[in-house]
Amino acid sequence: MLSVSECAQILGVSPARVRQLIASGSLEATKVGRSWVLPEVAVYDRLLKNPSSGRPSFSSADVRSECAASSAESRCDLPQLYEECKKAFSFCVPLDVLRSAKTQEEADFYMELSDFFLRQKQRELVKRGAF
Repeated sequence: MLSVSECAQILGVSPARVRQLIASGSLEATKVGRSWVLPEVAVYDRLLKNPSSGRPSFSSADVRSECAASSAESRCDLPQLYEECKKAFSFCVPLDVLRSAKTQEEADFYMELSDFFLRQKQRELVKRGAF
């Protein structure tokens, strides 16, 4: 789930524009308290459709086929990538990794990976009755 501001950043529009898209029904969202949250799938689906003003330089079908081709090439390495990430981030983010991050986005990515594997460990402990 993404906030309005996160969605705006991904789509390259203002938060006000995201709220307009929600109000018009062009973008799926759920109200939680006073805030809107948007499913990542809906945001990336809109991004793939590339609805911009003016005539598009290529069709969304071209984008989808390009994404499918590139993901098919990298898909064979995903299980190996998962195992490597699991080893590297199963307990905590190594500080040297965070310090060597070139951007805040990269550091955030490492923290999210670590959080993911931590939540998996917590679920496992809850199933075993440790909590």
